[in-house]
Amino acid sequence: MRSAEARAKTVEAAKADLVGILGVPEAQIRFEVLEEPKPGLMGLGGHQALVRGTAIQSRADWVKAYLKGLFQVSGDDAVVVVRSEEDRIQASVSGDFEWFTGITGESLDALQRVVNSTAQQAESRGEVEGGALITVDIGRWRERRYEQLEKQALELAVQAKASGQEIAMKPMSAADRRAVHIALRDYPGISTASDGEEPMRRVVIRPLSAVEAEEGPDHSGEEGGQDIEA
Repeated sequence: MRSAEARAKTVEAAKADLVGILGVPEAQIRFEVLEEPKPGLMGLGGHQALVRGTAIQSRADWVKAYLKGLFQVSGDDAVVVVRSEEDRIQASVSGDFEWFTGITGESLDALQRVVNSTAQQAESRGEVEGGALITVDIGRWRERRYEQLEKQALELAVQAKASGQEIAMKPMSAADRRAVHIALRDYPGISTASDGEEPMRRVVIRPLSAVEAEEGPDHSGEEGGQDIEA
């Protein structure tokens, strides 16, 4: 987080100076007026405006710096790649790190919740841009998991369509259910929906009737927004 202070005859002039000092657009700076300008009497006793400006990090830059710092504290060297995708920011971590061995979906989800919670706190302080949820992957664990889920979902879609019967998958996390909904989003003649209560909530794959197929699939589990993992 970069901050600076500037004095000028007016608050607006001080803000303009801070834009140049911090080197970012005005919209990405949080301003705090420390002293309003005060005119002096016959040129004496007055003072200029004093404004502090803090550069607001983009969410992507914040995530990258936060995760790199987290792994550096443990003495491990990590490479963090961040990209924006649809309604979220994807952060992938790779490298040699010993303290995060035995990666599971539960441990990744716990880390992901910490990252999102910390980002929200930084956002509330005006230090980070608001916006998309953040997903975290380490050592391609989620990527491989989603590849497996996609393969399984496509196989079950074939079975459901051939048998004309709906198929309920095993209970899974919100992030995994979202991956299944996305995998079958454009699959012809098939709809998906989430059913049940946590922690037994699951995806149901259902073949569409001829009339329903013409109207288009309804992926209510995904579009309803209930399977978005924070």
